[in-house]
Amino acid sequence: MKREKNTLFMYSNYFPIFLTGGRGLFGSVFLKKNKKIKKQILAPSSSRLDITKKKEISQYLNKYMPKLIIHAAALVGIADCEKNKLLCKRINIEGTRNICSYAKKNNIRFIYISTDYVFDGKKGNYSENDKPNPKSIYGKSKLSAENIVKSLNDYLIIRTSFFSRKKWKYKEAFVDQYTSRIQIEELISKINKIIFTKFSGLIHIAGKRQSLYNIARKIDKKTKPISLKDHKDLNIPEDISLNINKWNKLLKK
Repeated sequence: MKREKNTLFMYSNYFPIFLTGGRGLFGSVFLKKNKKIKKQILAPSSSRLDITKKKEISQYLNKYMPKLIIHAAALVGIADCEKNKLLCKRINIEGTRNICSYAKKNNIRFIYISTDYVFDGKKGNYSENDKPNPKSIYGKSKLSAENIVKSLNDYLIIRTSFFSRKKWKYKEAFVDQYTSRIQIEELISKINKIIFTKFSGLIHIAGKRQSLYNIARKIDKKTKPISLKDHKDLNIPEDISLNINKWNKLLKK
């Protein structure tokens, strides 16, 4: 996918941009990587705007009339979603439904940040054509949200998984869970190549397949190894690595 140096400014017809999850890892790095257009990005905190309240969303967005929505807000984490099933449903499903409702009514391009956890992990190297079969509450909520997004006319669902090289927030990591997690700065750079285009549908953007423990050890040498065999109650998929052939072909166009 060939781009010119000033692409961000060339696509000013997508301004202003409404970004959810601006205080999270994805949102904070997105804002940092796009600091040249930061004034064109609306990124209210969850205390400023509750996405589970449809009326509140309409009132807020009617003031600014965004031309592009990037929906990254979610309740994440297998354990947290298992413990807070109702909250998970409210944020990940109903919150998405509320924002999609506004986007559909106002014909706004919609970018949804999804996850590799929509797959069951039985085979790995999942492509966009593979049928999702989530095992966890978190994965099921994200797949439900994907299906809501698909009702829109102009949408892009990006399945991915990412990490920060600055800090590994857990003391342990699974030696037998395989993933294609990508470093967050690299992910944002890649996403910037596609969100300001007409490309729509579904795409996987990810890194190379490796164990979660391998990723964690590169960030924190003190990370201890653990096994999925000892945490069967969490419904964690074994191999959710993503196939990115579609993305690689797109870059060559």
